Amino acid sequence: MSKFRALKADFQNRLSSPDWKTVLPQLELEGAVETLAPLLALLPRGGNLRWRAAATLGVNIAALAARDLESARTFLRRLMWHMNEESGNLGWGIPESMAEALARSPELADEFSHILFSYINDTGRADNFVEHIPLLRSCYHAAGILAATRPDLALPHLENFVRGLESSDPQTQGQAALALLRLSTALRSRLPGKLAPSVKKTLAKAARKLKALSGNAEACEFFDNLEVKTESIASIAMKTLKVLPK
Repeated sequence: MSKFRALKADFQNRLSSPDWKTVLPQLELEGAVETLAPLLALLPRGGNLRWRAAATLGVNIAALAARDLESARTFLRRLMWHMNEESGNLGWGIPESMAEALARSPELADEFSHILFSYINDTGRADNFVEHIPLLRSCYHAAGILAATRPDLALPHLENFVRGLESSDPQTQGQAALALLRLSTALRSRLPGKLAPSVKKTLAKAARKLKALSGNAEACEFFDNLEVKTESIASIAMKTLKVLPK
């Protein structure tokens, strides 16, 4: 068996274990380049495995950046290629992997955050906006992951977060509300001070959209604190309203 296949099988077994969090430190292999491709190959498997593989992949990319920034950049560009329609891939788990890496590496976040946020920015022209709805949900989830640690980078894209609340797809609405919840929570603790009038106007619009979701009992699945959780869209919207900056 090749080293790639052996690592992939080993990672799948560990990440599928009920007590996978106890072995997670063993999977943080200081960003060894050879560990990244097997983890990437697990993303299309779906379910809990995808969430866990994405988090572990992001951790290892960030660890790689700490000792070999250029190699980490190269791998992130590989992930970006997987998000490109020309690659023939659907990009399952790619946005979350990118976000987990950027959330842990200031250097990577400063360089690549605009790419991650571009996936939710529909300019109406040639752009990176993801039109495939299931993958767009993933992009909003990823935007929230990064917003929780780098609200300074997310705030300029606030309007795109709010547009997700206007989606015709309830799950996209739920993920956008969750992203706003994470951004708002981070803003309250990490970016104190007055907000620009334009930001306040957008937040007021967000509040109106969130109130409209307060009756939606549909369940929304997300990854938080290394656990897959499920919560109603209404509950997420109400939580967001409580912490939304005024």
